[in-house]
Amino acid sequence: MEQNRNIAPEIVEEMREIFARSIEMAYVVFGQNAFRRFYPGNPQEPNGNWEPKKLNIALWDTILYGFSYFEKAQIIPIADAVREEFLDLMGTDDQFVKFITSTTDQPDRVQYRADIWIKRLRELVGYKGAEPRNFSLALKQKLFEVNPACAICGQHMHDIDDTEVDHILHYWRGGKTISQNARLTHRFCNRQRGGRE
Repeated sequence: MEQNRNIAPEIVEEMREIFARSIEMAYVVFGQNAFRRFYPGNPQEPNGNWEPKKLNIALWDTILYGFSYFEKAQIIPIADAVREEFLDLMGTDDQFVKFITSTTDQPDRVQYRADIWIKRLRELVGYKGAEPRNFSLALKQKLFEVNPACAICGQHMHDIDDTEVDHILHYWRGGKTISQNARLTHRFCNRQRGGRE
């Protein structure tokens, strides 16, 4: 704020454009759940859910700051993968979750959130591998429509965002990212199974 007290009009306009672009990307990727926390399941209730009432300010600044590094042409074509990456972050990184829920304005917490999100976005944008690791959203939706029961615990899954398409034969063991090697699970149950599938 000290450095930008007398900011030039052209810099203000550039910042305005970056902000508008980042907001648009956030709503394309997350829709009505933009800037809301996702609560993954737990042993008592494997179904997760989005925060229904309030926006999370720590997620607001983290997501927008991350998107500010990219152009729409880089993020929008991989919107489904970005959404899945965020859901994975909320379900696997306890430090990130802690840093969006308490004393969120501490510099080290702000820095950690920004760094981990930008790192994940860069990995998605820069991915050039021949064999994809993630299944498509279309396959996920098809599996959910056919049978929304978790392949691990057998319980009904209420929200498609709380599901993951799991490799039956682990990816790291050579399992292919093809429909014949796919099953639908709760995010929580898949995490309990082990490995970042």
